[in-house]
Amino acid sequence: NQRPPDLVPHPPKPEDLAALVAAAYERPLRREDDEREFLGKLRDIAIVEVLSCTGLRVGELVKITRKQLDADEKAAWIIGKRGKARRIYFDQQAWGAIHRYLQARQVHDGAAQRPLAELPVFARHDKRAGAKILPLTTMSIQNTIRDLADRADLAAKGITPHALRHYFATRIYQTTHDLAVTQTALGHSSPNTTRIYAKLEDDAVRSAHQKAFGRGQDTEAE
Repeated sequence: NQRPPDLVPHPPKPEDLAALVAAAYERPLRREDDEREFLGKLRDIAIVEVLSCTGLRVGELVKITRKQLDADEKAAWIIGKRGKARRIYFDQQAWGAIHRYLQARQVHDGAAQRPLAELPVFARHDKRAGAKILPLTTMSIQNTIRDLADRADLAAKGITPHALRHYFATRIYQTTHDLAVTQTALGHSSPNTTRIYAKLEDDAVRSAHQKAFGRGQDTEAE
């Protein structure tokens, strides 16, 4: 049985993702000397890069601590739904963005009076947080992606953190054609959840076939 069309996710196109990333890099600072705002920009760049190449849920992203990062492998161990652990991998752009952000934040981390390993990778930089290194909320991540989508003129396309997860899943499945690998990469407990990406791939194949052969399908062979 096919999944109803309105429930099948439609991932962003690569050009939409490129525009979203560009918006993060190009977002102007209101005050060039505002360190909090500068750190927030570096953090948001890292967030967009990470969501795009890992398929993380927002709830997983905000819980990552520094001890979960593996610099040698450019990877991290994630505790997902129902306490299920999985390993995620970063591409060069995402790892570089994380590194630049944490390097810029090191003075604040050192003054936090907490073990470095326990600090969140993605922290708040608003005035209410003060000198504390506090994790972001899921709502703040949602708002960040919405703001960047607006700046990139993508508001009408429904770009959300979960849409970036769909993008990641579709890329993995289109590359591997392996539901089990895609399921593991996403942290899905059930393969039924992952099969929607096979449906997307089937749609792409059907569309290509119709373009190549569809015009003559109703004509009987002579």
